[in-house]
Amino acid sequence: MKSVLAVVLAVALLGLGAHSASAQVPYVQAYFSVDPYTTDADCPGALPGTVLQDLYVVAHNFNNFLISIEYSLSLPPHLLYLGFGSTAEIAIGDPVNGIAPDFVPGVGLGWTYPQNAFAPLLISVIHTTWMCEFCADSGFGPGAVQVMPHGQTGSLAGVSWPAFEASLLVGMTSAVCPEPTPVEETSWGQIKALYE
Repeated sequence: MKSVLAVVLAVALLGLGAHSASAQVPYVQAYFSVDPYTTDADCPGALPGTVLQDLYVVAHNFNNFLISIEYSLSLPPHLLYLGFGSTAEIAIGDPVNGIAPDFVPGVGLGWTYPQNAFAPLLISVIHTTWMCEFCADSGFGPGAVQVMPHGQTGSLAGVSWPAFEASLLVGMTSAVCPEPTPVEETSWGQIKALYE
């Protein structure tokens, strides 16, 4: 009886573990570097237009094999768009500028062979150059790199393999010239007083 109870408990715990893993929200994020993942950056301290910056667009928590994905990207004025490359064999559109005649931003990517998206998956590299020398003097203020839905279809989605089911993804934001978070000196007594 104890062994049957142990097996039932083990199966139940495995089911809970699988359920919690599948409850993670799939998202797409643009990074300034991938080793380590960096989601914010400042102007580089060099003349505008002289420093190249690649952005790495990565899909997270897809928890399946990925066969295609569509998205667009919004860049702040701090970064001038130069073009993009992809790990996909098929790329239709442009993530930032769109293509003629309507120039609506959005790209659809497709792979010949399903990609392992159980782990973070690099889907695109966006080539830009910095258009500011110092954040404070740029005149732009803080900015954001935003992963957004495809401009024509209105969806940010990935298609899984072998089921060929579309999953909606969440587009994340990365910060350019983020404003510092103000901090002030305090004591444990002042912190404890907040909760009395």
